[in-house]
Amino acid sequence: MPKWTPEIYAIRARRAAQAFDYDDEYDEDSILRRIVRDDDPVTIDGEPDVALRYLVIGVEEAGSGEAHNSGFYGTVRGARQRMAEFASEGWASFLWDLDENTVMVKQERFPR
Repeated sequence: MPKWTPEIYAIRARRAAQAFDYDDEYDEDSILRRIVRDDDPVTIDGEPDVALRYLVIGVEEAGSGEAHNSGFYGTVRGARQRMAEFASEGWASFLWDLDENTVMVKQERFPR
């Protein structure tokens, strides 16, 4: 599998977030927020987390709320751990593998 650049991950994360209807209103310190709001996401430089392969977006109130929270993770294990934390907080979460050129969610997790 080729090694993608942070710029490609940023573009793919932006596409996935837009297809997901990501709402950045409460995701204040998020790199994803900056990527989505930037007219040209490839200009995001100096952001160590944007180079990471997995994107997780959490949605409050088991997926029916408006607040979203996002993060980039270097391993699927780290991403899934965050998804478990979201579930324990009553949030739904969604995972994208940015090595895959798709806006389709790779994994979903909902609270019990």
